[in-house]
Amino acid sequence: MNQQGEQRGRPGRAPSKSASAVASRGVSDPSERFTAKQRVKKRGQFLKIQSSGRKLRSAHFLFIYEPRKEERLPQGRLPLNRLGVTITTKVNKRSVARNLLRRRIRELFRREFPFGVLDIVVVALNGATELSFLEVREELLQLAGKARIIREKGRSGVE
Repeated sequence: MNQQGEQRGRPGRAPSKSASAVASRGVSDPSERFTAKQRVKKRGQFLKIQSSGRKLRSAHFLFIYEPRKEERLPQGRLPLNRLGVTITTKVNKRSVARNLLRRRIRELFRREFPFGVLDIVVVALNGATELSFLEVREELLQLAGKARIIREKGRSGVE
């Protein structure tokens, strides 16, 4: 404490953020988060899906999906699809561009087809990081339509 009785913060540290400040940054509703249960995380899971799953290809993406065994859930809860995204440095050397594409794919997945019993892996191909969100959306919804994950080709009812 200094002479006026004020506490001094540690140099170089930002003050802690309140809950309202954190909520205003992005997702405030916990139901809209992309949770760990919705992700394929381990290398073994990726390899299993890639080796035994069905594959569809577009100009910029390889879409691999595999049905998953039903899991026991509390009554009233729907099972969640799981998503894994692979974007190598060969696609784009800049991690900022790779991470932006990864976030776009996750957001599209969270909005368009969160419920089901599928494990899905999306592999980005050359040129994918140059696409806008709408182009990514169009291409992945087209692949999901071919896979019959969504009812109508290119449409899921969410606009």
